[in-house]
Amino acid sequence: MVYVLRRLAPKRVELAKFEDRSEPTAVYNIVAGRCDCPSRVPCKHPRLVDFWKEIGEPIGCAIDEDNNYYPFIDSEFTEMRKICDAISS
Repeated sequence: MVYVLRRLAPKRVELAKFEDRSEPTAVYNIVAGRCDCPSRVPCKHPRLVDFWKEIGEPIGCAIDEDNNYYPFIDSEFTEMRKICDAISS
């Protein structure tokens, strides 16, 4: 499962959840650190947004639940951890 994020406003981020299909299985909005997902306990989505901000809010980047990130290349996810690390440092 991976997530693709995009900034919609200064304090609003949209997070799309992808599983085994090309269409997202869910789309959540995180506004000022609060998520609109149906979870009743604190969810992982704001943490993913914080990680995305730490790596510079890359456009076209997917993030998994273990904070691995993958840029889009030819419509496939290709692991580019070393390149992303070099760019973000």
